Amino acid sequence: FSQLFPKLRSKLGLIHTVRFQVIKECRYYETTSNKWSPTGCTTRVTEDGSVECECDHMTSFAVIMTLTNKSSVAEDGVSRTLLGLSLLCLLLAVAAILPNKAILSMFPNWIHLMLMLSLIPSIICFLLIDIVADTEGNPSTSCSTIAFLLNYFWLCQLNWMVLEAVTLYKAVVQVFNTHISAAKLKYCIIGWGLPLVFPILGFVWGDEQFVNPETCFVRKSFGLVTFYAPMAFGIMINWILFFFIIRAVFKATTARAEQTEMTKVKMRVRQLRSALFVTTLLGLGWIVGFFLLVDSTDSDLSQIIRWTFILVNTPQGVFIFIFYVLLKEDVKTFWVHVYNLVVRESIAWSFDRLQSDERDNKNQPADETEQTAENEC
Repeated sequence: FSQLFPKLRSKLGLIHTVRFQVIKECRYYETTSNKWSPTGCTTRVTEDGSVECECDHMTSFAVIMTLTNKSSVAEDGVSRTLLGLSLLCLLLAVAAILPNKAILSMFPNWIHLMLMLSLIPSIICFLLIDIVADTEGNPSTSCSTIAFLLNYFWLCQLNWMVLEAVTLYKAVVQVFNTHISAAKLKYCIIGWGLPLVFPILGFVWGDEQFVNPETCFVRKSFGLVTFYAPMAFGIMINWILFFFIIRAVFKATTARAEQTEMTKVKMRVRQLRSALFVTTLLGLGWIVGFFLLVDSTDSDLSQIIRWTFILVNTPQGVFIFIFYVLLKEDVKTFWVHVYNLVVRESIAWSFDRLQSDERDNKNQPADETEQTAENEC
């Protein structure tokens, strides 16, 4: 084969060599746990690739080399960067909405705020995984806590996305008879209370086996019940409601275009914008993650699925900030009004201060004024 296809063999060899990188780490053999531990050892890799180990104890140590998938390193870096940006945008969005009581008095905007408040802690917990996870597989309280919170907050944000879909459906499709008595209380029970049942059930059911210490998330055998099944159910509801909502929005946009002689291009742009708005709120891209349960290998298809999941879902906070803060007229109007008030108050304060200084100068005696001028000189 290598003689018939030498160029193909070299290309395949190139692909194989760049896909993995070698991680070198100094460790010592811990006799109590019968494992190689990095505690007390510092690894220094020189420019020529050699490794120097500096350990603060006299034990049997060695350089442990691990093959790591380069694509997974890139995926981790991109996902954490986008999640950090999403976290920043969500904090800005909450800060932009909270001071405006008129905006929060509108029920849909209140649901937007609840969705943001569920996204923020889930991102923080995910970013903390590298700190608390143990590559040796040793369980810890901090890792179990992160796993519990991740399971809870991810289900919270799913429930709030479902409630977003229900609210949009009632406003766009149902239109009439949409009032729900004590709606905020009922929505909070569904959005914050119901998701708590699943991680509690998992910890009671699986005890220490519920959490994988290497990933600080639930093991797949338990997660099928406590996480993946409710996620699949919620995503299915969102997709069904999405089709009804988009169909109603497209019909309304088409009718308005016929009445106002709107061009087809402008009409399609509005329809696309509406679809993006709805997709951002409902988190429809989460469905991509279920394909990873089917193909968890390192195949090219699996890499495409992982990158799609990362690029669609991790910037959700950025999309929310753009669509529901930067492009929201009532939010922009509120902050423009606040800015104008601040500028006006600042100018008024400066003018009053200037007048006060002028009055003080007029009332000041002549000799005292001359002495003050000399001192200032």
